[in-house]
Amino acid sequence: QFINVYLGLAKVVWLLVELYIFFGLFLVAQIVWNDRLPTSFRYTPLLYWILLLLTTPLLSLVFSAALKWALIGRRTSEQRLEPTFWTTLSDWVCDYHFSVSVSLLYLATPLSRFWNLVLVLHGLDVDMQTAISDIFSITPSIVDQLKVRRSFLSTSLRFRAGDEIEIEESTIGHSTVIRG
Repeated sequence: QFINVYLGLAKVVWLLVELYIFFGLFLVAQIVWNDRLPTSFRYTPLLYWILLLLTTPLLSLVFSAALKWALIGRRTSEQRLEPTFWTTLSDWVCDYHFSVSVSLLYLATPLSRFWNLVLVLHGLDVDMQTAISDIFSITPSIVDQLKVRRSFLSTSLRFRAGDEIEIEESTIGHSTVIRG
């Protein structure tokens, strides 16, 4: 029971850290775009803010991949089935940062193959023929146990911790629960 209290407190602390991370990434995006746009163009301020709002999530996705590899790395089946306080917290941290980072860009490119590349950066073994309709279903904490080839993954999927899952030439429907 005390573990849940400590986990909750750690999550609250992480939310503050997350806020500073996004402020820092926004600052980096400002540095990247400062004095790079034409000043005589009427809509330069609007273009500047649009580029900032697109660059910050892209930087955040790169940071999310780095965070996944630094905190989680590549997990074995035993580590997934017997989580410790640290594995539970690092899973939540990486999954939360990923879901927040993906939100804005996913609205503009929901079925793009760009998301396959993002998931490859996070460690998912996926090919470019696979279509993933809900990027929020495949979080950094579970990508190590998945291998997806020439398939379609629908919305609201849930993956249970266990052995590796190989999905090949399949269509996985809405709200399916998959366990390895």
